[in-house]
Amino acid sequence: VWDAFDSLSPVTMPQWGRTGQKSLDKFHAVWNGPDLDYDFDHANTLEIVPGVGHLVSLKNLDMLVMMDERFRQVLWTVGAGEGNTFRTAGSSIFYQQHHAPYLGSNRLLLVDSGVETTRILELSLDPQAGTAAVARDFRADPPLYAPTRGSAFLVDGGKSLVAFYVGRDNTRQPTASRI
Repeated sequence: VWDAFDSLSPVTMPQWGRTGQKSLDKFHAVWNGPDLDYDFDHANTLEIVPGVGHLVSLKNLDMLVMMDERFRQVLWTVGAGEGNTFRTAGSSIFYQQHHAPYLGSNRLLLVDSGVETTRILELSLDPQAGTAAVARDFRADPPLYAPTRGSAFLVDGGKSLVAFYVGRDNTRQPTASRI
């Protein structure tokens, strides 16, 4: 069994993504207080990647983590924080992501819940540069914000099937789009 605290220390990691810093601040407040029921990392997706390992999406840290097949070692991480193997910057930064399938050939697809607008990102990882660049970016028209749920799947012909759930707090109903 893998425990995020075995690999990711809320005390020693110097920087997290935007949401991750809020999670870290909350963690420190909770750790020193009476309420110990706080979801520090909020792992919301686990994908088995045959021959590589296990891709874990940590929503509250704005981070994706590829673990080895035995869950003993972090192979790489993707996110905005300085300690990540693949650093995001500019348009490749994502927040509170959902459903992040590994597409092979150093490519990922994910639902970026964003700050006010949700989008689907396909990221291309560059092992030499240690960066994650945007290969494709899809936003609904009109824009929508789906803070809690969403999925993106690669389908025939290189297209993606995308589903957003916007719930009661938005004027639109659950939406599915194809890009």
